Amino acid sequence: MAFLFAQKNDFIKAFRRIIAFIIIFSFIFEQPGIAQVIPQIPNPADPNSLFISSDKFRPIHLRSIDYQDAARSFSVMLDKGDVKEAKQAEIEQAVRDMMTYFFIGVRLPNSSFWVNLRPDSPERIIDAHLAQTDIGRIMLAADVQLKKD
Repeated sequence: MAFLFAQKNDFIKAFRRIIAFIIIFSFIFEQPGIAQVIPQIPNPADPNSLFISSDKFRPIHLRSIDYQDAARSFSVMLDKGDVKEAKQAEIEQAVRDMMTYFFIGVRLPNSSFWVNLRPDSPERIIDAHLAQTDIGRIMLAADVQLKKD
């Protein structure tokens, strides 16, 4: 009788381990994890997928902003992205634009960052404060492209 109980107990432990393995396996291979990995795997049936395409362009962008209160100055750290030979004037202009966009983002409330190019509501296209900035123009252009696509 003790022998049967030991086997049954071992069977329950093995069954629990199998269930735990299935649960862990399903968490590892859940859809978001697979969705991040699958586009990187080349498809042998598609000859274009064997080569990694470099059609993505990464412009100069901000990595960090540091403000020294005692000196009342900002320090910015940039990432050159795909720009190989950046001239000093281009970098300074990019920093000016990025800081302008940063300060606009800080000054305007979150509720003003919207655009809506719907023909049934022409009075609600863009927030009045956002319309006075370049960010508003960029968002409208992106919305137009979204509607075209």
